[in-house]
Amino acid sequence: QQLGLGLLAAQQLAERYRGILGDGTAAIGRRDTALREIMPVRAEVTKLSDDALEAASTLRASLNANLESTVASATTSSLALSLLVIVMLVGSAAFGSLAVGRPIRRIAGVLERLAGGDKTVAIPYANRGDEVGETARAADVFKGNLIRMDQLAAEQKEAEARAEAEKKAAMRQLADSFESAG
Repeated sequence: QQLGLGLLAAQQLAERYRGILGDGTAAIGRRDTALREIMPVRAEVTKLSDDALEAASTLRASLNANLESTVASATTSSLALSLLVIVMLVGSAAFGSLAVGRPIRRIAGVLERLAGGDKTVAIPYANRGDEVGETARAADVFKGNLIRMDQLAAEQKEAEARAEAEKKAAMRQLADSFESAG
């Protein structure tokens, strides 16, 4: 009886083993079928991935070339603009020195000569319409005032001399009238 039970248990185990083995075999078959179905898709996905990587690499190379070209162009433009600014600054300095500095120095020399008493000096740049012209016109007014002051001083000396002469003449006349009365 125990042997019968052992055989029955062995038979049940064998059937169970066959069932499990059948299930495993079926699972392996499904896996193989799935792999066969996936392989063409996998190959297509791999090809698409490789194509995308190649396109990205080509795009990157193109963008790098465009970037290098843009950077070179920007560098050239920056250098040209810098050179233009330098030329403009040098030109402005030269203009300031020649168009403003030199005339101002010349007017300063004229003012020094006027202050030294030279009223014959000519005032340059009085016809200019800028600050240099205004300065020159002011120097011309200064020169005119100096000349007018000299004229007034000469007229005052002349008036004093006339008054002195009249005074002497009046005193002589008075002295003459005393002498003739006496």
